[in-house]
Amino acid sequence: MRELRPGRSRRWRGWAALVAGLATVALTTSSAVADPPSDDDVRRARDAVTQAEGSVAAMEAELARLTAAEQSAQIAAQEAGEVYAQALETSQQADATAASAAAEKVAADSAVAEARTQLVQVARQLSTTGGSSGTLTAILSADDFQDMAERAAQLEHVTVRTDQVVQSFQAAQTVAQTMDQRAQETATAATAAKTAAETALGQAEQAATDAQSTLSAAQDRRDELVAALAEAQNTSVAVELARQAAIDAARESQAQADVVAMAPAGRPSSGGPTGGTTGGSTGGSSGGTSSGATTAGQTAVAWARTQIGKPYLWGGSGPDAWDCSGLTQAAWRQAGVSLAHSSRTQYTQVKKVPIADLRVGDLVFWASNTSDPSTIYHVALWTGPGTIVEAPAPGLTVRTAPLKYTNLMPYGGRP
Repeated sequence: MRELRPGRSRRWRGWAALVAGLATVALTTSSAVADPPSDDDVRRARDAVTQAEGSVAAMEAELARLTAAEQSAQIAAQEAGEVYAQALETSQQADATAASAAAEKVAADSAVAEARTQLVQVARQLSTTGGSSGTLTAILSADDFQDMAERAAQLEHVTVRTDQVVQSFQAAQTVAQTMDQRAQETATAATAAKTAAETALGQAEQAATDAQSTLSAAQDRRDELVAALAEAQNTSVAVELARQAAIDAARESQAQADVVAMAPAGRPSSGGPTGGTTGGSTGGSSGGTSSGATTAGQTAVAWARTQIGKPYLWGGSGPDAWDCSGLTQAAWRQAGVSLAHSSRTQYTQVKKVPIADLRVGDLVFWASNTSDPSTIYHVALWTGPGTIVEAPAPGLTVRTAPLKYTNLMPYGGRP
C-alpha cells in the first residue's frame, strides 16, 4: 500500500477514528436494529478524534523539544570544552613567559655579579695608589717629567675606568631589579592561569556529565514517545523512526540552505592572500591569512585520517588523544602551518572562505551564534563534499563524519 502524505494520512486517521467511534456507539445500542447515531454520539466521537489528534500533536511537539534539548546540552559541553582549550593555551603561554622571565632574571643576576667583580678589582687597584687623595703625591714623586706624565695618564685611566665600572654595576642592578619584578609578576600570572585552566576543566567535565544525563534521559523519553506515536497512529516503531529521521533531514537541509545563502559561492573572501572582507551579518569574514597551497590541505587531511580511532580528551594535543582544535592544529603542523590550540583563535588566523568554495583541508567551524565568532565551540577539517574529519566530543573518537550544517559558520577557514 502506498504511504500517505502526512496531511492526508492525518485526515484519513481522523475520519477512521470518527467512524470507529460511531460504530462503537452503534454496537452498544440495545436495539435489535441499530438506531442512527444521535447528535451527542457524533459530538462525542468527534471529541475523541480531536483528543487523539491533540495527543499526537503534543507528542510530536515534545519530540521536537527533546531534539532541541539534546542539541543544547551537546553545545553547552562543547562550549565549556572550548573555554578550557583557551584557558589551557593561556596557561601554557603564561608558563612560557614565566620561564623566559626567570631565565632573564638569572642572566641579569649574573651580569650584576660580573659587574660587582669588576668593581672589586677597581677598588683594589685604587687602594694601591691611595685612592683620589694620593693622586698629587703620585705625580710629585715622579723622577722626571716623562715619568710624571705617565703616572698622571695611568691615574686618569683608573678614574675613567672606575666611573665606567660603577655605572655598569648600577645599570646591572637596575636591570636585575626589573627582571626580578617581571619574574615575580609572570610567575603569579602563570599560577593564576593554571588555576583558571583547572577551574575551566572542572566546568567542562561537569558540562559533559550533564549533557550525557540529558541525552540519556531524552533518548529514553524519545523511545517512549515513538512507541506511543506508533500505537496512536496505527503504524509501527520503524515507520515512526523513519518519519522522525525525515524531519531531522528536512531541518538539516534548511540549515544548509541558510548557510549557503549567508556566504554565496564565488563571493570574494578577501582582498588578497593576507586580508579579508567585512563580514557584516555573516559572522565575520575578515582577517586571517592562508598559505595558499592546495597540497598543504591534502597533507593535513591525510595525516588527520591516521588519527582516526584515537579518543577525545579535553585539551588533548596528542599523540594518543585529541580535542577538536588540537587535532586541526597538529594536522596543519604537518603541512608547515602554525595554528593556535583554540577553535576561536584559529578562526581569526585563517583566510575566510564561503562554505560553497571549500577545498580539502579547509577548516569548518560551529558556533552557538553564527553571527558572533566569539561563540565558536567546534572545528573540523573538511575532506570533500559533505564530509569532515573531527575529534567530536568526550566519549567519542576521532572519526570521519557527515558535515552538519546546523550552527555551521557560513565561512570556513583556509590556513
